[in-house]
Amino acid sequence: MGAADLASISSHDLVDVVGLCDVDSNALAAAKKLYPNAKVYADYRLMLKEMESEIDAVIISTPDHTHAPASIYGEEKIEVLGGKMTMTDRGSRLPLIVKWPNKVKPGTRNDDLIELADFLPTLCEMASAPLPKKSIRGRSFPPQLLGKKGNPKQWVHIEYRENRQIRTKDWIYTNKDKLIKVNEIGEPKNNPEK
Repeated sequence: MGAADLASISSHDLVDVVGLCDVDSNALAAAKKLYPNAKVYADYRLMLKEMESEIDAVIISTPDHTHAPASIYGEEKIEVLGGKMTMTDRGSRLPLIVKWPNKVKPGTRNDDLIELADFLPTLCEMASAPLPKKSIRGRSFPPQLLGKKGNPKQWVHIEYRENRQIRTKDWIYTNKDKLIKVNEIGEPKNNPEK
């Protein structure tokens, strides 16, 4: 997914890829072949420190899943199944961190529903760049970053293999005709053991 996103973003005439960062050395080597003038890094913190004057960018970071120890054992050491490649809240409800100097006030919090498909239109809007010619389904969210109401989504689509769900802030509706209250785990086998 990252390679496709990078190819789409870099297809704009106004985009110059000057730095690449990935912990996966194979993915980084493949990207370097496509962008031979870009500096490469395995640690984004080092890249940002060394290339600060060369990068005119907004930084958006989110994991693709929650980490196993945090999702399996909470403070009370209760077993809760979930995490990467699961359809539980622990596999799909993730933090999103945005650093936009002189725009986003540090410590700002917003609970709107956002999905990865929203990143491309958001970045294009922030850069005053046109959207790709291909049709996209994401919704731009800069107003929410700036503390304004914006046009938040009422639901997001989540899928993994044959499993699909529509998630609102309060409910999850699955393709197996289950309606689950958010923050309830859903399947009996996933209920926390007491």
